[in-house]
Amino acid sequence: MAERWNRRTVADLRDQWPAISVVICAYNAADTLDECLRHTCALAYPNLDILVVDDGSTDTTVEIVERHSRARLVTIDHAGLSVARNEGYREAAGEIIAYLDSDAYPTPEWPFYLALAMEEDSVAGAGGPNVPPPDDPEGAQRVARAPGGPVHVLIADQRAEHLPGCNMAFRREVLQQLGGFDPVYTAAGDDVDLCWRVLDRGWDIGFHPAALVWHHRRSGARTYLRQQRGYGRAEALVEARHPDRFTGLGTARWAGRMYNPLVPSRGRQRIYRGMYGAAAFQSVYRGGGHLLDVVHQLGVPVATAALLTAPAALLHPVLGLPALAAVFALLALVAIDAGNARPPRGTPARRVRFRLGVAGLCVVQPLVRSWGRVRQGELAHRDLPPQPALPALVRGVSNGVSVLAHDRPRAEIAAGIVDALRRERLRVLPATGWEDHDGEVIASSLVRGELVTSGHPIGCIQVRVRRRFRRPRLALAVLASATLTVLAPSVGLVLAGLVLLEVVRGVWRAGPLVHRVIASAADREVRHR
Repeated sequence: MAERWNRRTVADLRDQWPAISVVICAYNAADTLDECLRHTCALAYPNLDILVVDDGSTDTTVEIVERHSRARLVTIDHAGLSVARNEGYREAAGEIIAYLDSDAYPTPEWPFYLALAMEEDSVAGAGGPNVPPPDDPEGAQRVARAPGGPVHVLIADQRAEHLPGCNMAFRREVLQQLGGFDPVYTAAGDDVDLCWRVLDRGWDIGFHPAALVWHHRRSGARTYLRQQRGYGRAEALVEARHPDRFTGLGTARWAGRMYNPLVPSRGRQRIYRGMYGAAAFQSVYRGGGHLLDVVHQLGVPVATAALLTAPAALLHPVLGLPALAAVFALLALVAIDAGNARPPRGTPARRVRFRLGVAGLCVVQPLVRSWGRVRQGELAHRDLPPQPALPALVRGVSNGVSVLAHDRPRAEIAAGIVDALRRERLRVLPATGWEDHDGEVIASSLVRGELVTSGHPIGCIQVRVRRRFRRPRLALAVLASATLTVLAPSVGLVLAGLVLLEVVRGVWRAGPLVHRVIASAADREVRHR
């Protein structure tokens, strides 16, 4: 009996396991698909269905699938990743749909741990970590230590906010209720969008650290930066559909913490072990790391813009100070990133080159990703769901107040106004319940507006925008203008003019423009009746 018990594995924990369909979406994946299918078809999980969706490949992807008798092949015209994933769950037979990328392969017990993570009815999906294989080439190892890779975001030890698409599973009925993946995402972003829609419905997303897959990273800097540009485009699409989950600077607002085992903590780690080491889950608390991440995301683009002002030093030496400061800041970041990079074992002779390569990717990545986000920004608001209707306009703008008909709850009207403003490319931050306004309009870098709705007079909703100057920023801008006016009068006057234009722009966007958008949306509703 003892010998039999010692042979027990995770497969012996349950007498019956739910049926799982593994869906592998492939587009010109001949380089890695055979490895993926060899490991997937070798899984000893009962009731396992393996499905490969060929998204119109032009290489030998189809021939590779046909060599593996356990895998079923579904071929579609090239339509993008989301369409392929939707086709996969429609054709799959299992009650759990597990998605696996064609450049990844599972560990032998992967599906068992996914099923264990989804035992509770409230858990709509689950996933686990993805780690690059240790025998990947040096270029892929550098990419694995660079930012922006596919990582999970945890809000608790066994609950996730986001699962990367290379290792995620969802119940079939959940995908059906949500309408599957949004086809607007053709290469990336669909996993973030789906996870947030799952959470918005009140479901949980599970996580099991043993549900691990080996995932190849991009092989070099060029393919990595091309991937990051695509991620930036997808980020713009996600922001247009989930604006409440983004900050005023356009970066995602995560409730949990990102985990990447190969990217070191930027700061000292402290582990809470409990009294006498008795804590159930020993949490890791990081110190000082978040600030450096923000510096990369925001500081690198700002420093690059400052470098572009270097020719202005020909007009006056003072104008070269921003570019000089940017050079020192970027060199400091490179030094920090190179020091944090952890070369893989077996590369003692190339440690310096490896560290500098990782540091270069860390500095360039924010620029490429931001560029992709900006380029996609104009197209991101296309194909959005229909805008919620606004009530008819009772009275136009008078003393900075618009009056709408009170034909529905005020909260619904306020949400409709916020949505209308966002569709006009105005950034509006949602209220959290602690403020005395219904939304904050980021009108400019120096001016913001507080959107306020009130239910009076009877039968009407008043809408007004309270302008608020960002006093610390405005004071700093005025001080800089005054200082430069003394040192270099022409330059100081130019800066003062730019500050004035930014103030005027903010006053316009936090007042007349808001009311114009409201009037236009209300007029559209009247015409539709």
